[in-house]
Amino acid sequence: MKKIITILLAFLIGNFSFTYGAPINHYRIPSQFDNSPIESIYVHQNSSFLFSGEQLLYKIYCLNSNTNNLSRLSKIAYVELISSQKKMIFRHKIKLTKGLGQGEFIIPKSISSGAYKLVAYTQSMKNFGHELFFKSDLTLINPYNSKKTTSNNNYQGGKTHNILQNEPLKIIKKEPSSLQNSKIQLTTNASTFKNREKVVLKLQSLENNYFGNYSLSVRKVDSIQGPKRRAFDSFKPINPSAILNLKTEKSKYIPELRGELISGKITHKNSKLPAVNINIAISIPGSHPILKIVTTNQLGVFNFNIDKDYDSNTAIIQVLSDDSEKFSIHINKPLPINYEHISFYDFKISPEIKDYILKRHIYNQIENVYASFRPNHIKKIDSIHSFLNSETLIYNLDDYKRFSTLKETVVEIIPEIFTTTKNKKSYFHIKFNNQLNESSLLPIIIVDGILIQNHNNLIDFNSKTIKRILINRKNYIYNTQIFEGIISIETIDGDYGMKNSFSGIGKKITLFKPLAITNYHNQSYDGSNKYDRIPDYRSQLLWEPNFVLNKKEQTITFFTSDNYGDYEICLEGFTNEGYPVSLRKTIKIEK
Repeated sequence: MKKIITILLAFLIGNFSFTYGAPINHYRIPSQFDNSPIESIYVHQNSSFLFSGEQLLYKIYCLNSNTNNLSRLSKIAYVELISSQKKMIFRHKIKLTKGLGQGEFIIPKSISSGAYKLVAYTQSMKNFGHELFFKSDLTLINPYNSKKTTSNNNYQGGKTHNILQNEPLKIIKKEPSSLQNSKIQLTTNASTFKNREKVVLKLQSLENNYFGNYSLSVRKVDSIQGPKRRAFDSFKPINPSAILNLKTEKSKYIPELRGELISGKITHKNSKLPAVNINIAISIPGSHPILKIVTTNQLGVFNFNIDKDYDSNTAIIQVLSDDSEKFSIHINKPLPINYEHISFYDFKISPEIKDYILKRHIYNQIENVYASFRPNHIKKIDSIHSFLNSETLIYNLDDYKRFSTLKETVVEIIPEIFTTTKNKKSYFHIKFNNQLNESSLLPIIIVDGILIQNHNNLIDFNSKTIKRILINRKNYIYNTQIFEGIISIETIDGDYGMKNSFSGIGKKITLFKPLAITNYHNQSYDGSNKYDRIPDYRSQLLWEPNFVLNKKEQTITFFTSDNYGDYEICLEGFTNEGYPVSLRKTIKIEK
């Protein structure tokens, strides 16, 4: 018996995002952005001294310099690690939510020992030059004496240094830190702990206006003198009036106010002239697909604002035209930033720290071997169902007899869809009110998140690879185009975009994705002995990048490791009123 399941489903409008809007000229800042507030960035990093195999962990605070509060303007920030040879080691794109973001980077074995600079900025900050960027010094140590080099999309580096040939980075005795804020108190249930013992960390806000969003790090104090890690007590917000003269007519970076920008230009292949007022679509496939349609401006320029999370590494960009093969699609690449004038920490190492380096290196190797027992977890993308439509239908093809082609499937089991042929081309249509539609308008057809313009490509499509077909019987207007309904096809493997070539009708691009949000593991020894025989040489006992203080008193717990020594508890962030807070406290793990 035929099964037609009619449901209130937000799939098509909730998971597929359609937008209209003439794009902004990529090559000149429009006047509406001239008076946009200037932003500044502070980055709280877990350490300024790291070894290969260790993690750089960081939290971004983006501020509106007019108010000194967290900025709600930019939705994307960029973080780069630059070597003293002015080479980029990595470049991260970080999604900002109300001015906050987070990221991490595992220091690779291919990196050279030396001085590095962590740099952070937003797109709008680039209009004023790198003088406004956040910058902090890092020293990275590579205990491997290999001279191999590595080059890929995320790393560019030179030869590995022999770390014992330079001097005089020496072991020093560090005094316990005691930076406190009179309005917030940070206390622990003891000052000295045994290995694998619970630490109860209590934060008390003496005034309500010190509620805010903070980042919390508990890490072993380095006994080697390295670059001083910047703290909020040294952070000074930008004075807007002092830097207005930095903005010039050369400014060309559009603030990413609604999401990440994917921009480019459409030209006519023959004349090379800009293609004006042309509709163009981007399809990002995956389990959370995105479809957006915009129109080119008078220079043939387009901009897509991607404001939803996605899980694909590729996208398809298509000109929406019967003559799409007559156009060329050009995607803008980020312009390199000139770091020639930035200075670096003076990097030297003394041979006397050889034993320290060896011990720390061994601990890191052990931790990496057993990392699977203490895994971090990537936060899942939230499914958004913002629209309910009673006309949406679902056909799960496993409920029916399987036919060979999509056309046969439509004819035999889906009465809401019919096909026509004109000039040797086939087209799919949606019936409205169970009547054949005499209109020449076509529905939007999407396969695994990919917009399909040429219906001929689907007539003989193998229906045995299809999981389900969704139909939305509602007219949609995007730019100057009207579509009569939506037909969404999901394949079993969900990989239509990966298996098919789009040459001639579109351009497949590799996406520079924002980093996924990570929920970091907090090791516990409560009520279980499953970790008893697992070595624990963690130097990072806790990293909580999103600690919200919204009560007079809050506690958080963590456990010590078998790595004895002094540990610094570091809390940094901003109150809801924009006041910077830095707290430090040292505890000891002893035998």
